[in-house]
Amino acid sequence: MDNGDIEDKKTEHYKTKFLKELKPGEEIEGEIYIGNIKRRLIKKATVNEFFVIIIDHENEEKWICGIVTSYYPKNGNIYGEKEGRVYSLVDSLNHAINDTPMNKEDSYSVKFEVFRKNINENLKKVKVKAVQSWKPGAKAANLEVISAELSKPEVLKKNSLERLADENSAVKLAFESLRASLKEINKKSLAFELKHFLDKKKITKTEFKKALIELDRA
Repeated sequence: MDNGDIEDKKTEHYKTKFLKELKPGEEIEGEIYIGNIKRRLIKKATVNEFFVIIIDHENEEKWICGIVTSYYPKNGNIYGEKEGRVYSLVDSLNHAINDTPMNKEDSYSVKFEVFRKNINENLKKVKVKAVQSWKPGAKAANLEVISAELSKPEVLKKNSLERLADENSAVKLAFESLRASLKEINKKSLAFELKHFLDKKKITKTEFKKALIELDRA
């Protein structure tokens, strides 16, 4: 594997296995890494793909799970429709990390490099179950994260927006919603999320205006 797919000489002798070898219901456990987006040819069509690498040190196995995705270079986002492989991975990660309900979102659109960095830097170990793909004739299963172990969560420092979320209930609601969706969190995204909650009447106009003022100062 190249650097984008996590090169590790300590695991060179591990047996390499692939997603198509996983049968629905089977589980694997180990360190997780997300590789770079790559383009490759499948049946004369060029597709975008990234690899989920799970390293099982106990059994000395290295699982290489390729996931084809819609990818938009202009904004760096990947897209996953409900029941697809990207959706299953992101949705179950959200559930395992943040205890969010599963299968509630219609789709996911996440900034890939933010997603990749969050997983590679903040997750130590996962347990993953293979689930039957919704696609008829699919040669490989979907991946569903059952549990996830954070790496040194106690040393993660809060940024100014996280501190603001601790102080303002409306911002906190918006911040947690964005984090649960693994979307990039910045002032603009928080403002859009706050407007969404205002339209849904989850926050009042007063809360909305106060949150925007504090957000602008952050």
